[in-house]
Amino acid sequence: MFEGLRWLDVDAFYRHETDEPPSFHALLLAGLIAAAANAFLLASLVEGQVGGSQVIELIAAYITGDITGMLATVALAHYLFISFWAGVKASP
Repeated sequence: MFEGLRWLDVDAFYRHETDEPPSFHALLLAGLIAAAANAFLLASLVEGQVGGSQVIELIAAYITGDITGMLATVALAHYLFISFWAGVKASP
């Protein structure tokens, strides 16, 4: 996934030790693209076993679940980092 973003010249990872960290939006974009790829690849595996409308429902369900999980993880990480940073600032 990240190699594809590098090919598109989206700065999603460190290129050198002295570079700035990747932008948050690039990491979210990588997560969204990975969620879509996961859903489409899974749907292609079961395509012959289920009907057409069930494939679309399966794709929508996996994309929704992956994105919801990613956003919940990002929100939890944000909360934990803010809580940790407030504790670091408060300590003498």
